[in-house]
Amino acid sequence: MTENPSDRPSSDLDRVPAEQRWRLHRVLPHPSSRIYQALMDPELLPHWYGPQGWSVHPESLELDPRPGGIRRFAMVMDDDPQMGAPSHGRHAAIVPEEMLEIQEALPGPDGEPTEHLILLRIELVPVDGGTRIELLQGPLPKEVHATAKGAWDSSLDRLRALLDSRES
Repeated sequence: MTENPSDRPSSDLDRVPAEQRWRLHRVLPHPSSRIYQALMDPELLPHWYGPQGWSVHPESLELDPRPGGIRRFAMVMDDDPQMGAPSHGRHAAIVPEEMLEIQEALPGPDGEPTEHLILLRIELVPVDGGTRIELLQGPLPKEVHATAKGAWDSSLDRLRALLDSRES
């Protein structure tokens, strides 16, 4: 993924220092249209989003699929539903079937959003046999990069399983 391609507008994520960002690339054998739908469809998102062992509560999901629109939900640990992880986000930029950028306000101890924003860019690049998903996220301290990447790796495994099952 290039730092600031000329065909994509600049964003706050481009100004985050490199040591505060992490990247992840994955190729899935599905067209970008199917992956984009799974990212933006409130009926599909709860079936794959979040790392293994966590689930999105469908009734908590608010998803307005346009720039500036809300992207909010609560994830809970499957083995202990008392353990939750709220997500308070907005779609900062959207290019259908190509790119999604999300600004997420970190939750405070009470679960309510704070002023601390984490940015996530998901780019979908068609390649032979599928789509290359390119993720870039920050600012985050270096010590949490591996955990964030691991959570997304697990989510992408779940996304692939969902899309594979829908083709059968």
